Amino acid sequence: MRKPAGYWNKEKCQEIALKYKYKKDFIKNDINAYNAAHRLKYLDDICDHMIEIGNLKRRCIYSFEFDDNSVYVGLTLNINERKTDHLCREKSSVFKYLDKNKNNFIFKQLTDYLPINEAKDMEGKYVNQYKEKGWKILNKVKTGGVGGNTLYWTYKKCKEEALKYKNKSSFNKKSRGAYSSASKNKWLNDICSHMIELQKPKGYWTFDKCQECASKVNNKKDFKLKSPTAYDVSRKNKWLNNICSHMIELQKPKGYWTFDICRNEALKYNSKTEFLKNSSAAYDFASRQKWINNICSHMIHHNGKVLWTYEKCKEEALKYDYKTDFNKFSHVVYNISYRHGWLNEICSHMTKKLNRTKSSIYVKYHRTKN
Repeated sequence: MRKPAGYWNKEKCQEIALKYKYKKDFIKNDINAYNAAHRLKYLDDICDHMIEIGNLKRRCIYSFEFDDNSVYVGLTLNINERKTDHLCREKSSVFKYLDKNKNNFIFKQLTDYLPINEAKDMEGKYVNQYKEKGWKILNKVKTGGVGGNTLYWTYKKCKEEALKYKNKSSFNKKSRGAYSSASKNKWLNDICSHMIELQKPKGYWTFDKCQECASKVNNKKDFKLKSPTAYDVSRKNKWLNNICSHMIELQKPKGYWTFDICRNEALKYNSKTEFLKNSSAAYDFASRQKWINNICSHMIHHNGKVLWTYEKCKEEALKYDYKTDFNKFSHVVYNISYRHGWLNEICSHMTKKLNRTKSSIYVKYHRTKN
């Protein structure tokens, strides 16, 4: 939101400036306050607490002096970050020397931030001065390079970036530059120590660990679903039969479902719906083999009606002396019997010709029903 005229005075600008250690952060986060202070000519006063750092056009010279009379000389745009970088980055000449010799050292800022061309000359002059005094120079690269801007993702920046994420996968996905730099410089384990480890290290899945996961479930399907890595390792190492011996076998072996087994399974239920819901494998197999009506003859439909099996149709047919009466008064059963080819057999007791009146048929029918 735009501030009214006269809003930015020295006190307000100074209050904001005190939040920052570097001018670059002041500019980045509160550009309006910075511009007002610059315009009103009190920028130097309110920024006198800030640490001076360079930029692409300004560098300072520094050195690491070791107690064995060895020295490393360099130039940088940020003296504090460069020091941390040398002490943490394994490829640094300073890091390697400290790691090998365990010497004490003194870190010095030899100059203020100078124009880059002047800084390059001063670096060479300081190296020569150290040589003349008998110091051993550790620099491997010839002086005069601008330095300082070659590694954006320093140890400190990578650490700050890593703290934003809960696991390495998110870190790599959302901040690939920082992740790659940390990995290249072997800082990754250090800066990610707070993270949750999603991927187990190589060799983690032993027989005992796989068995522990398997013991938490009662079938292989759940084992594979809830612990896919443990399941795959167990399968590859041929441990499955051993660690899954306590489990219920959900999938039956080929040839398991016979007529008798399907029949026994069907006897557990009172309807086809219940049978299908609780034992779909047996139901499906029986349906494919066309046993379903036979093995479900004891069942009742979901609407309460009797399931018309051969025996039930036969029982219904015995109520009639003629097929005409059977068809007229039990049309559904008659049709079912006809479709299944049972009609002639269950009607074998019936008289072929109708010799009675319509009224007598009704009397016979109702007497049998009652």
